[in-house]
Amino acid sequence: MKTIQKKKNRLLLFLTITLFSIFVLSACDKAKETMDSATETVSDAANKVGETTKDVANKAGEAAGEAVDKVGDAAKDVANKATETAKDAAGKVMGVFANNGMVGTWTGKLDSRFTTLTITKQDGNNFEGKIQINYRTPIKQKIKGSFNVETKTITMADQLHSRYKGKYNGKLSDDGKTYSGTFTTNVDKKKYKFNLIKK
Repeated sequence: MKTIQKKKNRLLLFLTITLFSIFVLSACDKAKETMDSATETVSDAANKVGETTKDVANKAGEAAGEAVDKVGDAAKDVANKATETAKDAAGKVMGVFANNGMVGTWTGKLDSRFTTLTITKQDGNNFEGKIQINYRTPIKQKIKGSFNVETKTITMADQLHSRYKGKYNGKLSDDGKTYSGTFTTNVDKKKYKFNLIKK
């Protein structure tokens, strides 16, 4: 009887150990499956983050490229408009000389004195006439001058012998109506500002 009981106990112990082992192995398999699943989830998440980052970078790159293109286009427009404005201004100045535009009366001040410049003749870019500067004793001079179309500069020189004889260097405004610059005497190199407007 005792022998049968011992065999039953051994068999029960064996079954218990076997069931426990099966349970442990089963738990390990489930743990492995859970681990594998977790690894896949993390990997998927990493891939999605990588793709999202790449998309953001691509969109940022495209936006930057578009911004650079827009700035480049704006700079081209400004340059083109500036060129057109310069051409228009040059055209107006050329028109002044093409139609004897220097001929006429220009009035204003030289050394803060009322001054009248009268151009009587123009031949291309060259012209001649007379000038009167109203000091207490007015200075009257014959002048000859020339014009540089590209730089819009006008130079004139007194023709009559005088202690106050000199040269006039200045620029014509874009509309061809104002001649301003500096008068320099030949003898002592004194300089006087002038500004003359065509009537």
